[in-house]
Amino acid sequence: MPDVVRAAIAEEVRAYMARRRLSQMALADRTGISSSTLSRRLLGESDVTVGELYRIAQVLGTDLVTLLGTKASA
Repeated sequence: MPDVVRAAIAEEVRAYMARRRLSQMALADRTGISSSTLSRRLLGESDVTVGELYRIAQVLGTDLVTLLGTKASA
């Protein structure tokens, strides 16, 4: 996955987390993604899987298309 796409997805997830006032630890707990893995994903350091992104979207009350957004598809 290109760095720009990873960064855009991470930015969108962090924005949703902020709007929902959800900590990284809470998101990790609710998605079943380890906190260290989630940290790398949110920093854009490693690729997020479709399964992880789906679980994140569910917890954040949105969908995959919204999380991918226009920045990630550019």
